[in-house]
Amino acid sequence: MPLLSHITLGGSQTNLMVWRILESEDWFRGQLPVIHTPGHPQRRLQHLAGRFLLAQVDPAFPYADLRVTEHGRPFIEDGSRHFSITHTGNMAAVIMSRDHAVGVDLELVTPRVLKVASRFLGLAERSWIGSAAGTSETSPGKLYGTEAMRLCTLLWSAKEAAYKWLGVPGLDFAADLEIEPFQPEMAGEIKARCRKDGDLSFRIGYQCIEGAWLTWVNEPLTFHRPDNNRFITG
Repeated sequence: MPLLSHITLGGSQTNLMVWRILESEDWFRGQLPVIHTPGHPQRRLQHLAGRFLLAQVDPAFPYADLRVTEHGRPFIEDGSRHFSITHTGNMAAVIMSRDHAVGVDLELVTPRVLKVASRFLGLAERSWIGSAAGTSETSPGKLYGTEAMRLCTLLWSAKEAAYKWLGVPGLDFAADLEIEPFQPEMAGEIKARCRKDGDLSFRIGYQCIEGAWLTWVNEPLTFHRPDNNRFITG
């Protein structure tokens, strides 16, 4: 059974599972109801693995009630379960709670993240990442090296998890989401803020797993979110 990690959070109220995808597409389809999947073979396999994990976290998961917003976020219409799905490479992860919003993300560490750093890092973040990586450069084009790559990937993943938790379309990752400086370890906690339509502080958990960063948010959400009633069946 290719379960990489099962983390229980918040006094057993929230579960987080990470799965190594070794099974075939046909195997997953044999475990699931008929669902729409993306066209690319790898994307189909990742999509199916994520949906499969929902039942591993909750054997009574109501697939018939699964919906997807116009922004691509899956949800249960009656709000009986709050969950988030992510996948990268040959891994998928799901976080689920019965009583509050959650978010999860997985990101493989690759050099590409340094090329797109300006899309999700603010000036203060680039500055302390540059210092931590051994350079005083703050321009995203000047961030380089293994340590900068690891840190940039961790912040990218953390902001993706926060975005899923917040559920607010149109967030500017560089301007609206800020990560406070920290010393990264193999696992830990990050302090973050969202400044869109207010000022909200929250925490992001993280763990290094199989060459990737796993990040999650598991906190009650005291933040106005827009009505997400527009959806498609998924």
